[in-house]
Amino acid sequence: MRRLGLCVAVALMMGATTSFAQEGRGANQTSFERLSKYLQLTEAQAPEVAEINAYFEGQLGQPLSAEALSQSDRAEEVQKALLCNLKLMKRTLTKEQYGKYVALINVTRANQPKAISSPDLEAYLAEK
Repeated sequence: MRRLGLCVAVALMMGATTSFAQEGRGANQTSFERLSKYLQLTEAQAPEVAEINAYFEGQLGQPLSAEALSQSDRAEEVQKALLCNLKLMKRTLTKEQYGKYVALINVTRANQPKAISSPDLEAYLAEK
């Protein structure tokens, strides 16, 4: 069951990465729709998660992606933005949804040669 979950997360991440590579607002919308479907967001949660993603994008100037998490020249900014993103998501999502979201972030970070890390960030990423 865990392998199946990991395979789904990897497939979702590959799809999200492809979407992020596209230009324009439509790519972000497609990515959000996939995330929404994967996390099975309720009608009340969807606008909140969209707002959190927009806030994260505003902090970094780009959507949450493998490229965003690997910016070593802005490591401190990325770390703070990701920590803020995780805190907000934890308040918005159910425990099960948050676990899926953390798994998705961990898969993204695991594929980066220079993953951003800190004790606070690791504590949030260890929770599921």
